[in-house]
Amino acid sequence: PMPPPTPRTHLPRRQAETWKTSLWPDGRRARLRVCLAVSLGLLQQLTGTEAILYYTPRILNQCDDHPSDGGGGGGEGEGEGEGEGGDGGEGGSCVSGDVVFWITIGVGASKLIGELIAAALVDRLGRRGTMTVSNGVLSLLVFAIALKFRQGWSTAVGGVALCLVMLTFSLGPGPLTF
Repeated sequence: PMPPPTPRTHLPRRQAETWKTSLWPDGRRARLRVCLAVSLGLLQQLTGTEAILYYTPRILNQCDDHPSDGGGGGGEGEGEGEGEGGDGGEGGSCVSGDVVFWITIGVGASKLIGELIAAALVDRLGRRGTMTVSNGVLSLLVFAIALKFRQGWSTAVGGVALCLVMLTFSLGPGPLTF
């Protein structure tokens, strides 16, 4: 029988892993890879999809304020119209809480479905291609959300755009860092 291995209390100095050696390794190629990985993770967060997830109810529940009605409230789209019924009060038309809830569920489900599809396809299609196409479509969809506010499009258009943003993000930048 072989004797049990002796536990090593420490690694030799040149093999010791520290945060410094992990984030700033020896060799130019290794440092470039670490910088690329950190940059991709940072850029993934800067796309704003976590903010979309957090603010979906507010994005969807923008009340129409009609300044000609003389109603006060400042036009922020919050406050009186966001009560339980979501009826919008005087002259406004807020989305009901149930509709906002179900669209929010759809946004989260779209992100999950996108992650599952990406897990199955990203290695076959390639990360560069999925990233390029996904970011292009993502830009157009975010522009569509901005147009929703500018043009006063319906809540359905905003809900579909939010779901497609999450789906597209999950097909491209979402799983890229993994």
